[in-house]
Amino acid sequence: MSYYHHLIKSSAGYGALTTAWITATGETDTTIISALNTLETDLTTYGLTSKMKALYPMVGGTAAKHKFNFMDARDLDAAYRLTFFGGGTHSLTGYQPNGVNAYANTFFNPTTAGLGQNSAYYGAYSRTQSVSNSPFFGARNAADTIEVAIFPNYSTNQLFSALNGAESYTLPYTNTNSRGLFSVNRVISTAKQDWVNGVKIQTLTGAQRGATTVGNINEYITMGALNWAGTRYYFSNRELALVFISDGLTDTQAANLYTATQAFQTTLSRQV
Repeated sequence: MSYYHHLIKSSAGYGALTTAWITATGETDTTIISALNTLETDLTTYGLTSKMKALYPMVGGTAAKHKFNFMDARDLDAAYRLTFFGGGTHSLTGYQPNGVNAYANTFFNPTTAGLGQNSAYYGAYSRTQSVSNSPFFGARNAADTIEVAIFPNYSTNQLFSALNGAESYTLPYTNTNSRGLFSVNRVISTAKQDWVNGVKIQTLTGAQRGATTVGNINEYITMGALNWAGTRYYFSNRELALVFISDGLTDTQAANLYTATQAFQTTLSRQV
């Protein structure tokens, strides 16, 4: 937890992260606040708070509330606060880009933020079923050799992902659904894991395409589109109800994070 959060005194029994988010957004809805406070408690219980670099809960129903990083609720690029572009829709169920020109810049560059090349975990909770050649989030370097992205349901009903390895067209996993919590995990240089709803669905290793890192991505991660060396491509229309970036997680931690996320969504009556 950052020094910033040590300066915040909790109020009404809420944790420091929840209190900071209330201060930043002016939120008064007790269901939302309770859900956030339980999420904060779960992150602590499961030993995940120190792992999380950014977590966007997409609650409150407006861009002004959706933009804040729950782990550091300052209205600054340095706190990885979102800036939205294009015609996305903000509602109580999340942020839905329009599939044409909408996206959000996280201002999170893994290289400059200190997220490890061989220890990273990215995930998104989607409420939309959509067969589309677009990712939940992503970034790719100009040379087309390093990428971070999850394409949940490509046009051929396949899941592709990348995490500091070759671009997305790794060995695919047959997947016909794009709703729920999708994540990609790396804890060593020679293996990459794909997770869906708390279940590890595949691990690519060694010489399998995309399994081994070739460098740390040095671009901002964007939501709702792929940031390809500063230009956005492959716009998505999937509604996002939570997005996170963290250090690499153990299998137990990854499963626990799904449990916490699903409980959070259930409290808000927007689970899938």
